[in-house]
Amino acid sequence: MPHLNARGVLGSELDPGEIAQEMATTATVPEVRALKRHRVIERPRLFALLDESKARVRTLVAPAGYGKSTLAEQWVRGGGRRGVWYTARSASTDVAGLALGLARVCAALVGGCDERLREHLRALPAAAENIDTLAEILGEDLEAWPAEGWLVIDDYHEIAAEPKAERFVSSLLAAAPIQLLIASRQRPAWVSAKKILYGDVLELNQTALAMDSHEAADVLVDRSAPSASGLVSLANGWPAVIGLASVSFAEIESDAEPVPESLYRFFAEEVFSALGVDVQQGLTTLSVAPILDRELASALLGPDAAEPVCSAALDAGILVERSTQLELHPLARAFLAERCQQLGLLPADGSVAACLDTYRARREWDAAFDVIVRSGPLHELEPLTCAALDELLDAGRLPTLQKWCEFAADADLEDAIFFLGRSELAFRSGRHLEAMAYGESAAAKDPELAFRALSVAGRAAHIASREEEALELYQRAEAAGSTESERRDAEWGQLACFIDLERPEAGPTLARLSSSVSLADGREVVRAAAHRVYLQLRSGSLQLEEADMASQLLSTVNDPLVESAFRNAYAIALALGGRYADARAASVGLWRTVERFRLDFAIPHALCASAMAYSGLREWRLAEQA
Repeated sequence: MPHLNARGVLGSELDPGEIAQEMATTATVPEVRALKRHRVIERPRLFALLDESKARVRTLVAPAGYGKSTLAEQWVRGGGRRGVWYTARSASTDVAGLALGLARVCAALVGGCDERLREHLRALPAAAENIDTLAEILGEDLEAWPAEGWLVIDDYHEIAAEPKAERFVSSLLAAAPIQLLIASRQRPAWVSAKKILYGDVLELNQTALAMDSHEAADVLVDRSAPSASGLVSLANGWPAVIGLASVSFAEIESDAEPVPESLYRFFAEEVFSALGVDVQQGLTTLSVAPILDRELASALLGPDAAEPVCSAALDAGILVERSTQLELHPLARAFLAERCQQLGLLPADGSVAACLDTYRARREWDAAFDVIVRSGPLHELEPLTCAALDELLDAGRLPTLQKWCEFAADADLEDAIFFLGRSELAFRSGRHLEAMAYGESAAAKDPELAFRALSVAGRAAHIASREEEALELYQRAEAAGSTESERRDAEWGQLACFIDLERPEAGPTLARLSSSVSLADGREVVRAAAHRVYLQLRSGSLQLEEADMASQLLSTVNDPLVESAFRNAYAIALALGGRYADARAASVGLWRTVERFRLDFAIPHALCASAMAYSGLREWRLAEQA
């Protein structure tokens, strides 16, 4: 059966009889089992090491079970420090998700630091591809980081699985004055031995984090001095073993020579057996949830059962409560997975559905996906993707959507939403023909998704300079639209194609769409004005009254792409109309938008607009530079 190896993860298989014999020779088990209350102690020795360092980055690096999270939590709470906490999970390998997650927790110390990052990710089709830009944006908005502030990244090893994610953390550290405390099972790739040697980074490793005899004695207060000393020696100071031993009455034989992982299995077995069947069953059900709190525990177990189960697990140290979260210790979770399978314990009926309902209601999409992957209700992936698609795209979380679509393909799921997802991914990655093909497939599979799928295909065709195909796709999207708003969006797409194709329908279409635009909707006013300017640039007749009015509404437009498109057309039209000072002001506004949201693709357009304005003003040196 699986056993826990020295790194605290499921390892190679051993025969059950061998394990039973090993445990029998390791310890003497009393007939009546009982538990004492788990005690969490502070560790002044480690506090002193953290306090004495002047490093901006301090790391706790050791395998599971060495008290890294507890130490980080205790230290950040003291000494006048103010801490914000980010727990890395498997989804943290998505750079956009990681950046937003860090920005969200940092906002507790630097208000609004996440706003510009969100707008940037929403504005660009594949913003997370430029890791340094994301780090620069967030770094600039964290300039007001307080001197006493600390960002704690727990379970950093989840981030370390993706080099791009590690690069983001490294770049953010270079761009922002943050102080960072990392708890990880492995050293960050960007922390070199030289940095540790010269004191730029403090590292407390497994040796430092292991309990010494004095610390263990504080935990094993109910054991005799010889028993505690012998246990510390046999466990090599592993806090996970010592913590379990502190709640168990089982004694280790003096001539035993077990390895620490065998000790952990022994005491884990003792503690688990003493919890009783009801608590064992409850923990089996709770282990379904990758993210847990009291509310979800109550939903899974019922309000009457949740409290005693959680209390018993907290008392035994199997469960840890941090802020509003309940966390199964990673070693305990692995042990539960092994032991419950042996005992035939299964999660309660409906526990998977309860988790999915809770996560969907909270928009915790990654947790819901983890439940589906672990527990196997594959049919739930289609409604989850439908609910999460727009949010994933708005946040620039393309790797996450890619992972979901790949999982669906491996599971032979052929729902239209996955074809739409692949179309969106291809479009944002510049694979326009592929985006068109997937969009057509999605539209054919599900009429309810036809408008969305055909619109994506139309945008891809337009950007690929296949205007005739784009026009036909937008016309089909209009026919598939179920609301007036959808049909208008499809008509705006057709208008762009009419303008590029210099079709006579362009003028009447623009007039009709513009006639119903209200000043209360600044975005629509600006969009209509931008189309009119582009049409006039094609026809050679400039009437800028509408654009002049729209320029006064730019502050109400919360869309960097619409804003930048208008500013570009407006600046060029002003220069062509001989209004050079206004053209320079408009090009400056365009530059500000480009720089604020890091719209790198618009830099050549901004330079051209600036050059035209400077030429008209006879500022030849600036014009030449532009």
